[in-house]
Amino acid sequence: ASSRHLYPSVLLNTGTLMPLLGLGTFRLQSQEDSYNAVGAALTAGYHVFDTAAICHNEAQLGHALRRYIDLCLIHTQGLPAGDKQNYWLLGFLITH
Repeated sequence: ASSRHLYPSVLLNTGTLMPLLGLGTFRLQSQEDSYNAVGAALTAGYHVFDTAAICHNEAQLGHALRRYIDLCLIHTQGLPAGDKQNYWLLGFLITH
C-alpha cells in the first residue's frame, strides 16, 4: 500500500484519493529553498504541495517537483476564471 493512504484524504470525482495534509509553499522563493523543502517534505511523507500565483514561486516549485508529480489540481481563488497566469502555470508544469 502507498504511504499516501496513511494520511486523511478526500476522494475526488475522478476516483483519485487526494491527501489532506500538504506543504504550503508561499514562503519558498529561491530554487535552493524549493528543492530542500520538497525533498524534506517527500521524505516526511507529504504528497501535496500548495502554491498560488500570488506567491510568485510556481516556476521554482515546478522545477523541484517535476519528477514527483502525479496529480496537478489547479484552481482560482480571487482571480478571474480566465486569468492567463493559471493557464501559463498549467502549460509550464506539463512541458517542463
